[in-house]
Amino acid sequence: MEEEGIVVEVKGEIAKVEIARRSACGGCHACTIGAGERMITEAANLVGAEKGERVKVEIPTPLLLKAAFMVYLLPLLGLVSGCVVGKWVAELLGLKASEIIGAMVGVGMLSLGFWITHRYDKRMRKKGEFRSRVVEIKGEREVGTHEEIYGS
Repeated sequence: MEEEGIVVEVKGEIAKVEIARRSACGGCHACTIGAGERMITEAANLVGAEKGERVKVEIPTPLLLKAAFMVYLLPLLGLVSGCVVGKWVAELLGLKASEIIGAMVGVGMLSLGFWITHRYDKRMRKKGEFRSRVVEIKGEREVGTHEEIYGS
């Protein structure tokens, strides 16, 4: 995935880049700073961009797919498998409310999936695993409104 943005701060080899939020961003949280229509991502500054420059930022597709799996599919798999296994075990034990027990186990597994995702995310952030990268300098920041600059 590639986006354009404006470098707002540079610290060593890391650039903070302000990017217009798109609908594809959803709840990914690869760019966690900011709210509303704008967000800031910390990106590896591979090209030596400086504050105020318009740059192209990239998150490699394999990392994006891995993040999507962790955020969406892992908890969903936990929910479905928990419901099926919980209901099956409750029926084996002869319990009358097997559907309710299955649903409760499913919700528990959903919660476990979210917890695993959260812990994994924290570990990967420390390593910089899911960090986006500045791959190209597009030019100096233009004078104008955010809509004119970002082309919203």
